Order: sequence, then structure tokens, then C-alpha cells
Amino acid sequence: MIGGLANFVLETATSPGTGAFILNGPETGRRPFSAAFRSGQAVFYFADDGSNAEWGLGTLTIGTPSTLARTTILGTTSGSTQALNFTGTVEVYNEIPAERIPILDESGDLTILNGHQFSTVGLYTEVSGGVYDTNLIKGTAPNGTIYQIVMREYAGSHYSMLHYIYDGTNFHIYEMPQTPYNGGRLICPAGTGAVLSDLDNYQPAGDYATAQSLAAEAQTRAGADGTLQTNINNEAATRINADNALQTSIATETQARITGDNYLNSIKANLGGGNNLTGQQVITDGNQFATMGVYSAVAGNSYDTSLIKGAAPNGTIHQIALREYAGSHYSMLHYIYDGTNFSIYEMPQTAYNGGRLQCPAGTGAVLSDLPTSGTIAGGYYTKVGNVLTQTFTVLAKRGDTIVYPIAFSGVPNPPQITPCQAVDADTGSSGVTASGFTLYMARSDSVELSISISGPA
Repeated sequence: MIGGLANFVLETATSPGTGAFILNGPETGRRPFSAAFRSGQAVFYFADDGSNAEWGLGTLTIGTPSTLARTTILGTTSGSTQALNFTGTVEVYNEIPAERIPILDESGDLTILNGHQFSTVGLYTEVSGGVYDTNLIKGTAPNGTIYQIVMREYAGSHYSMLHYIYDGTNFHIYEMPQTPYNGGRLICPAGTGAVLSDLDNYQPAGDYATAQSLAAEAQTRAGADGTLQTNINNEAATRINADNALQTSIATETQARITGDNYLNSIKANLGGGNNLTGQQVITDGNQFATMGVYSAVAGNSYDTSLIKGAAPNGTIHQIALREYAGSHYSMLHYIYDGTNFSIYEMPQTAYNGGRLQCPAGTGAVLSDLPTSGTIAGGYYTKVGNVLTQTFTVLAKRGDTIVYPIAFSGVPNPPQITPCQAVDADTGSSGVTASGFTLYMARSDSVELSISISGPA
């Protein structure tokens, strides 16, 4: 859940107990929640009665009065994540808790994956009436290309995922809408994306006969035959020998016409269907595509089947291919060549690499790859991808079983054990499992220890 954040938002609530905050209105110089957020939106909050405080994410319901439900409690001054029982006046204000603040490095970058920098915003902006954009990931690739991923809400209609790419010259937007809109087809700079079923609606360009042209040709032939027969009849009396020669020529011409008609019929496509097309078929509707339907070996046991390829009106070469990694998986490949840069976008089956997009900038990230952190008994934890790290303190003696605050999904790495005080304590571990380990220590008395351990989440 991503919390909303706005400036100068502060209201009061009276004796909410452990339930939702019934908002009384803003204090002087501050704004109400209803002026900064939408009804039903998740927002960050702090609640403070002067002695105790609670913070987390709440769900705003705008009304008379407005209410803020305490949906997710991230922490309290009592050290728990349970709702505090407020019995007096409470100030409720909008601020981001420390648990949700990303830590930037000395260059001001937030490093998430493979050394690339992303900026996760999580705020929405109204693009136009009833259209809202929520920025998910944005940043700059090492070569300077600016990219951004946005969730767009067309209120009352559908949602779309938008990919923005700016290479310093061209600005590209790729929109992937929900299936009910536009049949779930990709909307890209070249136009609406095609799928295999769309090929059934195309007819190769060519010279097609029509009923009108056939009728006109038949009429022309009938007129010519009539004229020819009239001439033959007029000359019959005086040109018997010529008539025989003419009859021979007519028979020869008739055969040639039949042969020509048969050839024309063999190379024309039937608009009613039933055609058996061979060779490369060129389909032109402003964009050029060539449907191949044959495969070629790329390397080893990898094979490419070209589905669509051609050149866009601006000269950019594009191709879509199905790649088979024999014995492993299939991927859809999108090739783009703009005369300078050759880009390949690979969309593998889910079983390979978790179904992540492979693109020129690297492996595509998903929300589950983002790092998370929080408090645990005696310390804190961080989770980056599938790696969980826990750091906590315990009071223990030799032979005690140390149980992790959060169990791992598999056996973690050996723990790092450090005494919290300056004491002579030779320490070690044995029997490391997903839930804990046995403490070895030269001393027999209890010592406060700091434990740090990493393993699969």
C-alpha cells in the first residue's frame, strides 16, 4: 500500500479510543485531509496527544465529518504496532514515517537493483478530467536515457500501464491497457499493436478482378466476336482459303486466352477465402510487414520464428519473433533498429527469470524487488529481493537456542555474533536452521549479544 503525502495537513480528533479518527477540522494555518486527498485514498498519518504518539497508514473517507481509519499501524511510542487508546484531544497530521523513508547515498541516488537508480514516487497527478497518473518507477539509465513507469487511471473506464522512454531525441510512450479496452492491445508510438488474430483481416495487395470488370470484358469480347464473325461472313464468298487460315488463327487465339485466363486465376487471391499462399506475402496499410512462418537456428538449441517484420514510415526497422530455447522455455522478442541503436526487448515465459522483461537497460524490475525494512523484537530487519537480513540483541548464555524474530524460508548464512559490552567472550554457533541456532560461548554466564544474520526470505 502506497501512502499519500501532502503539505500542511493537520486536524484534531476527540477521544477516538482505538477506533477511527473522527476529524474535527484543521487547526489555524493548516489544511484538512479532504483538501489534499481523495475519498478512499491511503494516506500517511501521525497521531499525537502530547504524551503518546502513533504512526502508520490510514484510509480517508470524506464526509460530514470526515474519518480516517487506522488501516496499518507502523509503530507507536510504546514500541508496538497496536492501536493506542487515546482518551483526549489528538492532533492528526500527514507526514511520512521513518519506516517508509528511502535512504539516499552521497550522490542523492536511491540504488535498488544492479547499480541502476530509480525514484519511487507513489503519488498521483490529475492529467485531465477524470484521468490520474501514479508514478511507480522513474530514473535515468547509465547511457542517459530517461525512463518512467506510470499507472494511469481512466476513472470509470479502465487502468493502463504506461512506459515512457526519452533518449535525448525521441520521446516514446508505450501504453498497455486492461483487456476490456482496445482488446488488450499495446498502444505504441507506431500505433496500436497487432496480434496474430489480426492477420486474418488483412488481404495481400494485388490486381483483383471485380464483377464489373469481368462483365465489361465479356461485353467487349462479345462485341469483338460479333465484328469478327461479320467480317468473316462478308469475306466468305471471295476468300475461302483465307477463311481456313482465319479459323486456324481463331482456334489458336482461343487456346492462348484459355491458357492466359488459367494463369491469371492461379496467381490471384480469392476474396472469398480458400487461398494457398506460398512465399513471402507483403501486407501494406501504411506500415510494412512480412509474415514468414519459418524458423531459423540462432545458436546451439535456440530457434527464432519470425512473425512480423518490416520498416516503419520513418525508416525504423522492427521485427517480432518467437524464440525457442529448446528444453527450457519460449520468449517473445521485439527488435527495433533506428539506424543507430539496435534494441532487443525479450518477454520470457513466467517460469524463466520470474517472467521479467529483458531489455537493453537490463532485467526489468517488479514491485516485489523493491527493498523493505521494519522493526523486529530487539532490533530491525531489511529485505532486498529474496534476501532477508535481521539484526537484533539477546541476553543469552552458552548452550542456549537463539530463535530468529522472523523465520527464514531456508537455511541462512552463519550468524555474526558480537558482545554488546567489552567482555572476553569467545562465541560461535552450531546447528544453524531456518528458525534458529545453538549458541557456543566460552563463558558460562549470561551476556548481552548482538546477532546479525542473512538468508533467503
